[in-house]
Amino acid sequence: MAEIYRAKLVNAPHFNRFLVVKRILPNLAADNEFITMFIDEAKITVELNHPNICQIYELGRLEDAHYIVMEYIPGRDLLGLQNRYRRQKKIMSVSQACFITAQVAQGLDYAHRAVDSEGRALHLIHRDVSPQNVLISFEGLIKLIDFGVAKAASKNSKTQAGVLKGKFGYMSPEQVSGEGEVDHRSDIFALGTVFWELLTGRRLFHADNEFATLELVRECDVRPPSELNRLVPPQIEACVMRALCPDPAYRYQWAGEFARDLWMFLNSCNPPYTQWHLQNWMCTNFAEDLEKEWEKLPIFQQINTIDDVKMYNDRLAAEAEAKMREQMASFIAAPVQQTYDFEGNVVPELTDMTDNTGGSTQVFTPEFDFGAVEDLPGDDTNPAILPAPGAQVQPGMPPRNTAKFDEGDMDFDAPVAETPPPENPLHMSVYQMDALVMPMEPASNRTTIILSTLIILILLGGGGFGAYWYFVLRVPVTVAETSVPVATVSIEVKPNSPGIIATLISQPNNQVVANGIGSKLEFGDLEPGKYVLEVEHPNFETEKRELNLGDGMSTVKIDMLTPKTKTVRMTLNLIPAEAAIYANGELFEGSGAERKLDLDAETEYELEVKAPGYQSFVTSVTLREDTPQSLDVKLEKGVATVQVKSSPPAELWLENNGEWEKVGKTPKTITDLDPSMVYRVEVRAKGYKTWSKEISFDDQFDKSYLAPLNKE
Repeated sequence: MAEIYRAKLVNAPHFNRFLVVKRILPNLAADNEFITMFIDEAKITVELNHPNICQIYELGRLEDAHYIVMEYIPGRDLLGLQNRYRRQKKIMSVSQACFITAQVAQGLDYAHRAVDSEGRALHLIHRDVSPQNVLISFEGLIKLIDFGVAKAASKNSKTQAGVLKGKFGYMSPEQVSGEGEVDHRSDIFALGTVFWELLTGRRLFHADNEFATLELVRECDVRPPSELNRLVPPQIEACVMRALCPDPAYRYQWAGEFARDLWMFLNSCNPPYTQWHLQNWMCTNFAEDLEKEWEKLPIFQQINTIDDVKMYNDRLAAEAEAKMREQMASFIAAPVQQTYDFEGNVVPELTDMTDNTGGSTQVFTPEFDFGAVEDLPGDDTNPAILPAPGAQVQPGMPPRNTAKFDEGDMDFDAPVAETPPPENPLHMSVYQMDALVMPMEPASNRTTIILSTLIILILLGGGGFGAYWYFVLRVPVTVAETSVPVATVSIEVKPNSPGIIATLISQPNNQVVANGIGSKLEFGDLEPGKYVLEVEHPNFETEKRELNLGDGMSTVKIDMLTPKTKTVRMTLNLIPAEAAIYANGELFEGSGAERKLDLDAETEYELEVKAPGYQSFVTSVTLREDTPQSLDVKLEKGVATVQVKSSPPAELWLENNGEWEKVGKTPKTITDLDPSMVYRVEVRAKGYKTWSKEISFDDQFDKSYLAPLNKE
């Protein structure tokens, strides 16, 4: 639908803020109906202002090119994080998954409740909540994108019946079936799908073709995530399953409720997961990308005039064709590498699959002179989004197109171009497009003047966008008066035992309407409708049953099937006494050298004991019923290292116990540090501002930093 560029203002040498420009593809620019819808809906999105939604600044037109100027977010999309975990054969931590999902839910809740200037509800629906549309910045910020083009994009995304909008694997059952009204709760189901995939490291609804994927969504047979990841706690599993309820009436009614439950869990963790943790994870896992991009930023900062643009293109043009040919040759020769899940089965890569987008992507534009290309290192398969200079975190890797080729890992999911390729070999593909600098002609109005001063620096990657706007018009319905029906339900619980408690809860408002004690109960004078029956038994786990009561008597028989798990006492003797104990990721409160844990019998636990300055101890235990167990744990002292790099190279100083010592010149690795201590390092260079960092190690003994030095 659009091409994406990174941009900056020309003739403003001290203005280093980058923006993103989306340019509508020429084949869509001729569609007047599409352009009208696109403009009308983008105008509304310009008014959305929330920290978890990508901000749109300008909507305009230059000659025949319609464009959007929007916020520039340095980082990766959520799909890139998933693929990074998959290559490491790891699953995202529960806390990190909850933090990301809660932030997206906050942005959705704001959009769903948005009103116009007269206070009327807009009834916005994203309709394409998916990993590709969630961006994670290197500073730990989370943004939902493509709110403004969702419904407009559907004009170019017609599939079988021409009515399905979004990626099939992230649709809701009501979207797929076409039955009933599709409202904002469809976005909540899609976010629940994303959350389930983060917790399990697997695709939830994925099949060999589009129709099979749609059938999986329609059936909505969801495995509890704890069956695939035993670290998922019950309260989080309840959140996931509620968000993925096939009936919208049983889901969260608002995304804010979803976010509230996730924040309650995060705040109960010790320590709570915060933006700082996510920022640290991003910088650690994409450290190489950040360093390589940092080396290129000084070049982009020197481009401040149209003449600089020409000089930059001329310098790169001589190298572009040779590098493209060399890269394409290595791409063709690269072996195919498969990805495996945790059970050793071959699984598909989490990518922008064309079978789920319902549309194709144009990968080159003959009207544009791309000018020059560079070789891109093949580290990740997801499109990158580059950080702006001056950000708190060092900038990231160059962007990449949806067509991918990593060293030793080749994936042929590149979309097929709709326009014949030009004769110039530089325009054969944009797989390796690393730089694009293009001056724009002056225009008469304010918006086009702004666009005309933009230097288009980096091609982020053209692609089909699956975000959609949708407006739900609610029409009042007049209902004739009728006699009020009355429902009655008879309940029988087996096995019989004293202490059985039955509770009847009306839906969807979750109000307790009746309760009682005993194995045989009857609740009457009820309104027909949907209820949830909860039965608590002294010897069995609580059973829940969904009921749809009609007029008259209904009989329900409940068989208690799951016996309650018995607990076993385990004693741990710890050195040092201040060590913390985690069982399946959950912190056990306590202090002292001797700790007593009450754990479920016949259940496998992963115990982790850790303390600042010591190497962690990890073991698996399964306690037998009526067999108490003790364990002696003595943690070994750790040794820490710190690696510091800077641009340009400079002197590295270390503060230890209040005294400063020059330890060398960057790049430099400092070894044999005590991880229980807190250190401070400084990078000093004549004519540059000093870079300073306080370093503590916790349970990560190897630290790496890239120090950006700014001139005084």
